[in-house]
Amino acid sequence: MPPAGPIGLVQFANQDAGFRRWASTNVRGYVLNQPSPDELVLHFGFCLRLHDHHDPLRLTAAAGTVCAVERRDLIQYSFEQTGKAPSRCKTCNP
Repeated sequence: MPPAGPIGLVQFANQDAGFRRWASTNVRGYVLNQPSPDELVLHFGFCLRLHDHHDPLRLTAAAGTVCAVERRDLIQYSFEQTGKAPSRCKTCNP
């Protein structure tokens, strides 16, 4: 597993297997993915959109996926990166 980043964040870039391991051991955790350069979307770690092999949102592309046990850590990260709160996933609604 990648080392924890600031505020207990764990980042995955092009590491789908590592992300799936993290999500399976942190079922109550939260995930931010970046569908576009200026947008971050907050999900529950168990969100079906992240684990659906037919949905491109599951990929931990070069932009990366950021995970944390605490929701507030990802909200703070979003403000630091984009200046705004993340959007909430319409599937899992964290």
